[in-house]
Amino acid sequence: MLVLENIWYKDIIRNVSLTHSKGILAIIGPNGAGKTTLLKIIAGSIKPDKGVVKTPKRIGASWQNPYYSFYRSTVREEVELAYKIAGKKGDPLELLRAYGLERLADKSPYRISMGEARLLSIALTLIWDPDLVLLDEPTTGLDYFEKGKLASILWGLGKPVIIASHDLDFILRVSDYVAVMHKGEILVYDHVFNVFYSRILEKIGFPLPPAVLVGEALGRRIRCAEECLS
Repeated sequence: MLVLENIWYKDIIRNVSLTHSKGILAIIGPNGAGKTTLLKIIAGSIKPDKGVVKTPKRIGASWQNPYYSFYRSTVREEVELAYKIAGKKGDPLELLRAYGLERLADKSPYRISMGEARLLSIALTLIWDPDLVLLDEPTTGLDYFEKGKLASILWGLGKPVIIASHDLDFILRVSDYVAVMHKGEILVYDHVFNVFYSRILEKIGFPLPPAVLVGEALGRRIRCAEECLS
């Protein structure tokens, strides 16, 4: 379980308390709200000035620039290295196939697209079988189908995930809970529907996702507009 108690860091994080033990939690907010800094505090790469941080032993993180995660000359070698460091055995091609990346096995990880690099970074993170998964802007560079694959992977993990993102459509689609940050503070922490189907997003300058507008018009709480077509 993750527990944050009265966390302060410079002028970026202000008296943040948060508990998360299961499901997918999304942290949303404007640029400069403190989302990435809060993830780094959870990951242990930044020490807060004040407060208590309690985390699971194994934390896996995929950061905003996925290319910083790579060390080898081919995608296949990256997967082999991750298995070796994690002390596990696995078939690199089988893992890459699960993410739709098997065609890239012999390519340099620095010469694949941002979306492909994002999925590879997440795949390498999950090889460790972490107890808590942190994802910073995980949909950057992903197309519609890649986002669908990522959603399926996250739903199937069965462990707590925390996402920091501006992609409100994806957040509404995949998240169980949402924390809204503004100027370093958490304004709201609630079920995803209670956050999106309220006026809090408009108050911090975010437009409502199309699914919310459709849902409100129909008097329903839906995650994506496609639900109304099925």
